[in-house]
Amino acid sequence: MTTHRIEDFISSLITPGLSEKIRGQLAAAEIVVAGEAKASEFHSVQSWPSGASRYHLVYNDASAVLFRDGILFGVAKFDRKLLSKKNPAKRFRLPLPAGVAEDGL
Repeated sequence: MTTHRIEDFISSLITPGLSEKIRGQLAAAEIVVAGEAKASEFHSVQSWPSGASRYHLVYNDASAVLFRDGILFGVAKFDRKLLSKKNPAKRFRLPLPAGVAEDGL
C-alpha cells in the first residue's frame, strides 16, 4: 500500500465520531495522558485474518487500536511485540461502556 492509501484506510476506520470514543478508551485505560486520537495521528496498519474475521491493528508510537471486521475491538499501549504475537487481541482492553469512557476524558 502507498502512504496515501494507508492514510485513507486509517481514516475509514477512525472516523471523526469514533475518534472521540477511542480517545476516551485510551484515557480510561491510562494509555494516553494527553492528546487526541485522530486518524492523522496514526501512521501504520497491520491486518490479518482469523477464522471468518479480519483484524486491523492501527498504531502509532504510543498507542494501538484494534478493529475486528471494521468495528472497534479494543485499545492497548503500543508495544512492538503486538506486531509479532500469534494472538495480539488478548493484549487489548475491550471497549468500555460509553458513560465510563466519557468519564475517563
